[in-house]
Amino acid sequence: MPQKLKLQNVVPSYLPEKYVLNSGVWNQSFEIDSGSHFQFQALSGKGKSTLINCLFGALKSYSGDITIGGISLKTANHQQLSSLRSSVLSCVPQGLGLFQNLTLKENIELKNALTKHKTEQEIAEMAEQLGINSVLHQKASTASFGQRQRAAIIRALCQPFAFLLLDEPFSHLDNDSTSASLTLILNEAEKQNASVVLTTHHSTNHPSFKAYEI
Repeated sequence: MPQKLKLQNVVPSYLPEKYVLNSGVWNQSFEIDSGSHFQFQALSGKGKSTLINCLFGALKSYSGDITIGGISLKTANHQQLSSLRSSVLSCVPQGLGLFQNLTLKENIELKNALTKHKTEQEIAEMAEQLGINSVLHQKASTASFGQRQRAAIIRALCQPFAFLLLDEPFSHLDNDSTSASLTLILNEAEKQNASVVLTTHHSTNHPSFKAYEI
């Protein structure tokens, strides 16, 4: 079912006023329809991670409102958020959230065991596409950050979603790995008519994305 993600005059409580005045996001109102892709670009400290955390319902200290299908993320209870995060919202946070004592494969399978969204073969094919199939049995604690980023991307794709939220997902990837990751992400989003929302220091220059300066 098509979804709408609406931001209505959102201003994080901690953000300096100078960052709000000239922002293309803060204190603005706009909609993100499932199937459209948005890129939010800014230097460090202007609220990229804050935006993703607000859209995921993990941060509620802001004025204004964010709604999905009429549900306010600011006032949503635990049950509502859990439901949204199992079928509407998927996220790769900046810190990735991997269990360091588990292998990359175990981190991916932990999500997929809950959703049954991907087959083992499909996971293997995604790992091959992103060039991490040879390190899947390596513990997250010993993998490079770029390898962990790609595992976190695959993990986020192991569930149904209308909005895929990505916080600087390519920060430690070279151009080839970034291109492969973006291709996989967009292909998986297209299968679900889903929207990709990502933050970045530098523009991807991809024609699929509407670009905004935070």
